[in-house]
Parts: sequence; C-alpha cells; structure tokens
Amino acid sequence: MSEIELKLQIPAAALAGVERELDRGATRQLRLQAIYFDTADRRLAAAGLALRLRKEGRRWVQTLKSGSAHGIERSEHDVPLARPPGPEPAAEPALHAGTPAGEALAALLATEGAHLLPLFRADIRRRHRLLHAPRGTVELALDRGEIAATDPDGEARRWPVCELEIELQRGDPRAVTDVAVRWAARHGLWLDTRGKAERGDRLSRGLGPGDPV
Repeated sequence: MSEIELKLQIPAAALAGVERELDRGATRQLRLQAIYFDTADRRLAAAGLALRLRKEGRRWVQTLKSGSAHGIERSEHDVPLARPPGPEPAAEPALHAGTPAGEALAALLATEGAHLLPLFRADIRRRHRLLHAPRGTVELALDRGEIAATDPDGEARRWPVCELEIELQRGDPRAVTDVAVRWAARHGLWLDTRGKAERGDRLSRGLGPGDPV
C-alpha cells in the first residue's frame, strides 16, 4: 500500500494553539516506540528503504517503506507480529517477501557485509483524530517525543520531535495539501520533508539538524 502524508513542524509558541484546534474533535492517544534498522554503511538509506519495528500500544508491527523520503507519497508494507518472547522482537526481512520493496531489501542483504543493525530509536506520544475535509478524509496526528541514537564516537544524540502529521485516509490526495496549507497558515507551522528515519540516520552519523550531509 501507499501512504500519502505531510509533516509540519510546530514551533514552541504554536503548540498550545495546535492542541486546542486538534481537541475540537475526538482524539485518541497512543505511545509509539520504534527501532530502525540499517547496515553499518547505511545501504538501506542509500537505496531509499526504511525498515522499522514499532510497538503501537501493546502490539508490534514491522514496516518496510520505499521511495523518496522527500515526497508526499511512499510505498509502505506493514506486518503485525506475534507477541515476542522477550521485551523486543528481532527484525525479520523475509516478512516482506513478495513485495517490490521486500525483493529489493532481500537483494541488498544478500551482498557481502550487509548485516542489519538497530541504529536508532524513536519514542513518541501521539494524539490523533480524523478530519473530514472537502476533498477527502485525513488523519491529524500530533507527535511529541524524541529520536535517539549513538554516533560513531559513542556519544548519545537526541532529536526532539514536535510535529503535526497529516495523512490521507480516503479521497483525493489534494486533501492532504489543502489541510496542510490551512494549518500552516493558521499556526505558523513549516513543512519538513525529512521523516523520522532520515532524522535518526543523521543522528547515528553524528549530524545535527543543520549540518550538511
């Protein structure tokens, strides 16, 4: 399946206003604890792939994403996992077999030295609700938390997360941009094309938000 979404960063001064408007509808809350995997030389990132294990409430879901991290639309394959015997399950690339992204991942991991490692993590508190817009229905998700990684020098690095994610549920993809434009204008939000996977990858390489790649 494909996900169509945009992420808007929320300045500290705008957070209260975003929360008030979000609460005009019935919201739900969820804790999302994610582990992102790549090889030591970042082969997945270079190939436009992102492999993630995420605990969503009480269940674990493994997700493989493909496509440009800077676009509005990406391919996504989710596989719910059985409850792991320990605190965390291990990544299982074979679960994505039969999908284009899964085949690309398998080919990449078949090359010499391609061993998956947990490179960074995200711990997010999400408040979300549906919004019915003229062109379609979107999900509004307020994500607050942080991404954490250890850089090559062994230093712990963290990237705070405070963003509004707008994802199409049904209808015209333009519903996402329509809603994003309104919320950005109303609250002074700004578009960030970097997903959590790209931000975590930067942290694990010792790069900060403004550092050149």
